[in-house]
Parts: sequence; structure tokens; C-alpha cells
Amino acid sequence: KAKNAFYSDNDNTVAVVAQKAPAGYSSGTFPEIAVHATGESDAVLNLVQADAFSLEFLGDSLSPQDFNSKGYSYKVVINERSQGDTLNINSWSMINTSTDDTVITDETDVESGQLKHVIDGFIPVFTIGSWTLSTYDSVKQTVNQDTATSILFGGINPNSNDGTWAGFVDNTPLDPKPSNRPGASLLQKDIEFRFSTNGSVATYFNAQLTTIETIEVPFEVWSTEEDKQIDAVIYMAAGTKPIHEEDSENPGHYKFTKNFFVMPIYQDYTGVGLSDWYSNTNIGWMLQFNKNETRFTDGDEFKVYFRNPLLAGSDTYTIETTADAYTVSDGDLDEIFVVPNPYNATSVYEHIAFIREVQFMGLPEDCLIRIFNTAGELVQVIKHDVNSPGYRGPSIEAWDLRTYNNQEVSFGVYIFHVVSNDQEFTGKLAVIK
Repeated sequence: KAKNAFYSDNDNTVAVVAQKAPAGYSSGTFPEIAVHATGESDAVLNLVQADAFSLEFLGDSLSPQDFNSKGYSYKVVINERSQGDTLNINSWSMINTSTDDTVITDETDVESGQLKHVIDGFIPVFTIGSWTLSTYDSVKQTVNQDTATSILFGGINPNSNDGTWAGFVDNTPLDPKPSNRPGASLLQKDIEFRFSTNGSVATYFNAQLTTIETIEVPFEVWSTEEDKQIDAVIYMAAGTKPIHEEDSENPGHYKFTKNFFVMPIYQDYTGVGLSDWYSNTNIGWMLQFNKNETRFTDGDEFKVYFRNPLLAGSDTYTIETTADAYTVSDGDLDEIFVVPNPYNATSVYEHIAFIREVQFMGLPEDCLIRIFNTAGELVQVIKHDVNSPGYRGPSIEAWDLRTYNNQEVSFGVYIFHVVSNDQEFTGKLAVIK
């Protein structure tokens, strides 16, 4: 399971024992960013190196193994569950596909950037993540035929509950009202306006919705992620059509003459007008241009970008890791040493009365340590691994200066012999009483 943690800036004081990586250690790897396997969300799943010295843990016990890469594969899926009649709760879960274990269950946070879950050496954290879509992300004039003029965006209608046509009608006494509205999978589509002499035909709603007919507009509306032209509706904030004219002060350029909203209809372009304001449930955002400042000419293009949210059943992420390796080869044992050496009555590692301790350092993760006196007699055998009583970490093993039959060793010089993966190292330890 994932271990819960969060980054802490608190100046807490802790006791730590620094140690080098074990001999023969080769760190496993994981990508900096998970692969966005399916879906169209703009959310990025970052994989942050877990650092035990910058994390404050929330009640879970961690071991060095929690910070090691195991070489597993993972998949992140997006969930949605209903609560009550109208509330949907979104979350994400992470599955270890190598073991079929769910290591993170129903995590709802995709926006805070907080480091929470330690998984085999990395912490998954979303950036640019969101569950909902309430407004546009950015706008840009992607083609400007005359840099002396520009198209300025006026935003999304603030009088709509959610920025859409249906959300606007909800705030009016109009009846009937649209029975539904486009979902996030449609509203997340980026919209582009391509200005041209021929333009296109859109549905026209006057302000009171007493007139519903068609209107010629000086642009085409495109869903760029689908690479297709789509239908649109012009809703007049005030006044009547037409909505644009040539700029008398700048021949060949045009300006808008009325305040209006242009609303994409998420369907292939037909040029055929709607018959009413409520039957078509694919009418989307209520977008508007800055009437007073906008000037355009044939060939100009203007794009409205939307941040795509995470969608259940659509977005998935995958992660492939490689395992930490502990392969001892020639020369890897050459930096093994003992501290303190010589041992003179006591050491800094002794915290309990009458229990002595020296430490072998620079060890491989698994090895066998044999200790002999100068006469060649075996004094002690220590198997260094995570289950050893003297285990102090992957590269450190403690010895209590007692023999295999639990007798205190006498003063003198001792020979230690370390064996791992057919590699050997021999060193000396002096004990002074």
C-alpha cells in the first residue's frame, strides 16, 4: 500500500543516521511523468522522488524499503460515484498491475500539488488537474493578417450559472428550458473562429427570443481537436442583426456593431438554423468578443482554449519502473570499514548500559561476515540482511563484540571476512579494553 505523507516546511529537529548506498547498489528508475495512456485531460501526473528528509508522515510506519523501486508497473484510473440524487464525487486510484493490488484508493485531490503518497520510492502528484470545467483557460489570435489590428475576447457570459446556454436560460423565466447541456467531454473542446469573406450561416436568437432565424456571420466556428467545422448560435445581448460592418477608417477591415454571444453547437456544420431555443442540448459556451476594440480581416483566426478535466472512464495513466539492483562485482567491497576502529572501551553507538557496539559500514545489502581472532579461530558469524538483529540499514551492520556462544571478546586484533556474490573482502578490527 502507499504510505501517506506530506511535504513539511516546519523546522522540526530529528535524529538521523546518514549512510551511503550499499555496495553494488544500482538505483531503480521511474519516469518523471506518467504516460497519459487514454483520454484528453490536460492533467499531468508527475512522479516526484520520495525524500524521507523532506516529508512529514501521517501516522504510517515507513522503512527503507518504502523508498526503493521494486520494478512494478502501475495504472491510474479515474473514478466517479454518485452521492444523493445530483452530486457526483470524482477520485483517482492507483493499481499495481504487477501484483493486482490497489495501492491508492479514491484520492480526490488533483489540484493542491501536495505530496501525499509514497509508493516504492516515488510520490504521484497531479498538476494542471481539475474535475470540473467552469470557464476557458486562455485565448490567442493564432493568425493575424494585419498586426495593426487585433481580435479581443470578451469572456464568457457571467449571467449563466455555468457559462453555457442552458445555464443562462435557468436564470430566466423562459419556459420550456433545455432538458440537458453538453457534458465536459464536449465543453473541453477548443474552439477556433476562422474569419473569411464568405463566413458561415448560424442560428440567430434575438434578445427576447421572439425571433429565431438564421444569420450570416463573418467567421466559421471550428472544433480544433476534432478538426471539423461545427454549427453555432448568435444570441443578441441587445439590438438586431446585422452584427458587423466594414471599418470606414480602415478599408478592408471589419468591426462588430452589436453586442452578442456566439455559442458553439457541438455537431457537424449544416448551416441550417434551429427552430427553438430549448430542443438542441448541444448548445455550449456563451462566448463574446470585445465589440469596441475588435477589428478583423479575411484570414484572421482566433482560438479559445479550455483546460480539459479528468474524466471517469476516459483518462488513464501508466507507469513503468525498474527495480533497484544489488549486484556485487569486483571492487565493490573495497570500501568496507569498521567504526570505531580501534574500539577503546566505548563507542558513540552505545545507548544501553553494558551493551557494546561497533558498526561495519559500506556493506552490500546481503552478505555474510565472519570474524576470526589472530589464531584463526572463528569468533562470530553475522548474516547481514533486513532480519539481522544488528541491521542498521542496507549498508550498516552492528556487532555487539560478543562471540557466537555469547561471550564477550577479549582485547586484541580481529580479522573480519565479508563474502557476497562470490566477492570477498578482508579487514582488521582492534579492541582495546
